[in-house]
Amino acid sequence: DTQGTSPPSIGELALVRVAVAALARSAADYARDVTEDRKNDFENLRKLIEETSAKAEQLALMDGSARSSQPPPCPAVGSASNTQFDRFERLLRKDVDNLKGLSDPPRILIPALISQMPIALKDPFDASACVRLCAHLCTLLANQQDQITHSAASRFALITHMMTRLVPMPLPIHHPNKKKMCFWEQEMKYETKVDLMRNFYLVTRNFAAVSFMLEANRETDAARVCVAGALAAVMDALLRKPLGKLDGSAQISLHYSGEAPGPGTAFGLDPGAFAEASETLLFLAPEYASLRSLILDYFHSIRTTLDDEHVIFQFDQSMTCSVGERHFVEQLGLCLGVEKAHREAPLLITGERGDLIELFMELAWFRDVVFLWKMLLLPNAVACTKDNWRAMDSLLTWAWKGDKYSVQGFETSL
Repeated sequence: DTQGTSPPSIGELALVRVAVAALARSAADYARDVTEDRKNDFENLRKLIEETSAKAEQLALMDGSARSSQPPPCPAVGSASNTQFDRFERLLRKDVDNLKGLSDPPRILIPALISQMPIALKDPFDASACVRLCAHLCTLLANQQDQITHSAASRFALITHMMTRLVPMPLPIHHPNKKKMCFWEQEMKYETKVDLMRNFYLVTRNFAAVSFMLEANRETDAARVCVAGALAAVMDALLRKPLGKLDGSAQISLHYSGEAPGPGTAFGLDPGAFAEASETLLFLAPEYASLRSLILDYFHSIRTTLDDEHVIFQFDQSMTCSVGERHFVEQLGLCLGVEKAHREAPLLITGERGDLIELFMELAWFRDVVFLWKMLLLPNAVACTKDNWRAMDSLLTWAWKGDKYSVQGFETSL
């Protein structure tokens, strides 16, 4: 009996309906096994359920507009004057649909199947496919970083796994069995070499971007420094490998490795502060310590065979054009008939004068990989504050200004 009491609220009526439905469901379950002497009890229960349901519906209909969460119904239009409004004549009388612009369709999440990465590599052709797949997966993860959780950490782990467990490091150049045992001394075509260098270049740019997105600590510093050095070492080994000595495309490798005809000698890199920067890092896996040793062995074997005038790309020491870079460009330009190669070596290296870069894209890729490696040795020196860097942000723009290189990347001057 509800006389003399306030009408039930919407929530209370909903609770009554739920209780009635639960009671009816339980009664139906027990009614299957009921005996004849208890049928009257279930009949009384059925009547109670029906009466309670009817009473609840009756209370819901009483003063329903006051307790309803829905807006009140609109009153009926009494006359035509109720539909007439003033000042509508001031609105524009033309089609404005063309002003709304284009809308993008809903985005589709494309899975990045990291499990497609191979377990092992047997030759440079497998390595080319592996690095190409890694660059593709990094692109998928970067483009969908607002939809995929921990996209930056996944890219960092993917590249680190590839360089520590899949891609072999080159053996030192004075190793007695280098021709037989070095992975990168196997037979390959020029197309495979260029594809490898291009994809290693893309992977390096992705790795540089994610390195600035993760919090810097001793654990990530070890992986960042060693993996960046490994990428530079593999690029150096590929550039040092001439394929087709009579082919013009092999000229850069012949001069870089010192195998070109004439009195010229080899050129190479100086690891610079790599040994000092990595000696106190925290290596959480034995692969990092092994990788560091292989990188040091490789670059030390090269540096001991070079004099100071044949060391190139010492960006960690100076941004000026070194004597080694001028000699290298001069030798390469001499065999190609490039005019003023020695004097305008900085312009040829930056690409502002495209006589070399347009013909040897490997030189530009190698230059950028070395620069990013030297930059990742001291990441705090670069003002990178964003947390959503992409590979496009790591695209370096080179210019020769005054007496030094000017490099733009990551929305700042590096």
